Parts: sequence; C-alpha cells; structure tokens
Amino acid sequence: MTVCGEMGHEPEFIPFFIGAGLRTFSVDPHFLRSVQEKIVNLSVSDASDYAKTLLAEPTLEGIQKLLTSQTHRKNSR
Repeated sequence: MTVCGEMGHEPEFIPFFIGAGLRTFSVDPHFLRSVQEKIVNLSVSDASDYAKTLLAEPTLEGIQKLLTSQTHRKNSR
C-alpha cells in the first residue's frame, strides 16, 4: 500500500502510516528529506502500538488529542 498526497508528508501522520504497515510514500521532492528523517527515527514496534491506539479511539476528538500529543512529544526531543 502507498500513501500519496498531502498527508504523506505531514509529520503527525507518518507514525500512524508506518504502524499501519504502509511502507511506500509518494511525496513532493521538497518534503522528501523531512519524511525520510521522520521515518528513520521511528521504531516500527512503537509505531504499530500507536496505530492500534489511534484505531481503537472511538471519537474524532480523541484521535485529534492523540495526534497532537504525539507531535508535541516528538518535537520536544
């Protein structure tokens, strides 16, 4: 499966995509380096756990909170 389009380069979605098993990203060359850096710094196991958590969340509000907390946690490192 492939991620193609704007979401493919958004840092808050990349851990979910990797955790869900996606391994091919079609992104604008302008974003290639940042996407590669994000992926290289991910643990597939952690990303898988994160994807399961997102998929189990029953509300859009809860998903948005998880996405926001993941992005802030990773940016503080």
